[in-house]
Amino acid sequence: MFYSCDWSIGLQGRVLSNENGEPIEYAHVTLLSKDITVLTDSLGFFYLRATGGGKLPKAIYKISKDGYKDFVIEFGSTNSGRVTIVKTEEKNYDLGGKFFYPDSTNLSSYLTVITFKKFSQDYAMRGDSVIFYMDIDNMEVDLANFLKRWNNDRHVIK
Repeated sequence: MFYSCDWSIGLQGRVLSNENGEPIEYAHVTLLSKDITVLTDSLGFFYLRATGGGKLPKAIYKISKDGYKDFVIEFGSTNSGRVTIVKTEEKNYDLGGKFFYPDSTNLSSYLTVITFKKFSQDYAMRGDSVIFYMDIDNMEVDLANFLKRWNNDRHVIK
């Protein structure tokens, strides 16, 4: 029996917490076009490989784990080199009738909604491996980090 392989696609790397750099165990790494999923090990490492016949599928991967923001990335190439597209989308946090004053001395300037990243977006290429840094999916943490960036007495929520 002979086996013909028209294409082979794969991804290897590691999934870490963006907050503390710790490995994320049991994160799902999925090749979306073929619905093939592997899990990270206790050190956050994974290796995903798929082969098949016919047209090469798009190399779009989703990294997910309960409690973290999903990461969606597409790898491709053009005549001029490698192309990487990271999915971005934002979500709004309604302050629930409160106001964020960027400058407490100017109460006519305020926000009632703050926008945060919906997906994790930080990654690093290391040779033929990729490291994904996943953000915790918690609006209170997002809000606390936002307030840290505005950390001085002139910025208030009331």
